[in-house]
Amino acid sequence: MTVGWLRLVSRMLRTVLSTWQCTQPDWWGSLAIRTTMICAGGAEQAGCNGDSGGPLNCQAEDGHWEVHGIASFVSALGCDTPKKPTVFTRVSAFEDWIAEVGGLGHWGVGVLG
Repeated sequence: MTVGWLRLVSRMLRTVLSTWQCTQPDWWGSLAIRTTMICAGGAEQAGCNGDSGGPLNCQAEDGHWEVHGIASFVSALGCDTPKKPTVFTRVSAFEDWIAEVGGLGHWGVGVLG
């Protein structure tokens, strides 16, 4: 689930895409997407300008919600552009840095996906 602000607080369910899908030439392509990123949406729903910084929340098997991504960029072609999913920074790729900067030390972050 993603949450955006725009003029109203909104949320939507989005499909998390494989890196393979997102890096296809007619999607974002391999030059734009890195392993530190997650793509979500793109078939019918994608983000809009103003969504940057919003979370990509995923529900764990035990029912609690975890932040897996932070919205990074969307297509300049407009909202809900086909084959241009919202690209999120993968939180787990920066877990050590978050723990260090957040003062969590050896306790770590734990619930970040």
